[in-house]
Amino acid sequence: MKKNKLIVIAMALVLILAMTACSTSKAPDASALVGTWQFQFKQDSAELGLDGFETPLVIEMVYTLGEDSTWSITVDWDKTSKALAEFTESLSTYTVDLMYAQFAEQNLDKDQANEAMKAQYGQTIEEYVDSMLAESLDPETLAKSTPEESGTYTVDGNVLHMEYASSSTKENISFKLDGDTLTLESSDAADQSLYPLVLTRSGK
Repeated sequence: MKKNKLIVIAMALVLILAMTACSTSKAPDASALVGTWQFQFKQDSAELGLDGFETPLVIEMVYTLGEDSTWSITVDWDKTSKALAEFTESLSTYTVDLMYAQFAEQNLDKDQANEAMKAQYGQTIEEYVDSMLAESLDPETLAKSTPEESGTYTVDGNVLHMEYASSSTKENISFKLDGDTLTLESSDAADQSLYPLVLTRSGK
């Protein structure tokens, strides 16, 4: 009798452990992914090809997964504009110093270098650099020239199947969901150096 009771208890424990294992490995429901997610795209000096430049280029991205199985990726220009201003200011200082160094190799001091620039471009080195950066890194101009990516998606287990509206591209992304943190772990159609990509649910 006592032996039978122990067997029943042991079987019950095995069943509980099995149910626990199943519940922890269960893939998230697709509805858990619905919402707005944010992440940062960063490029450091090595990726930008700027030796000795310390300020990274930071772009704030918004990733939306809709209830209607549509998705979109856009840039949060309000946040990106602030980061871009800091980046532009640092890049201006870096570029100006670099140009002065290049003129110094020709035995020209800063005054002489600026005179040479005025003669050719009608601007000092700082004015020339600032005007070039203002033109190429203007948030409004970038916003107009940056297309919004969008498409449709389905979820199968821990894989996000995405189709692009702008092309025939299909992408499968493995992911992990932990509360308000969505980690895109790998993709079969994108540069793997971008992964893992950690997204945070908007408002968190």
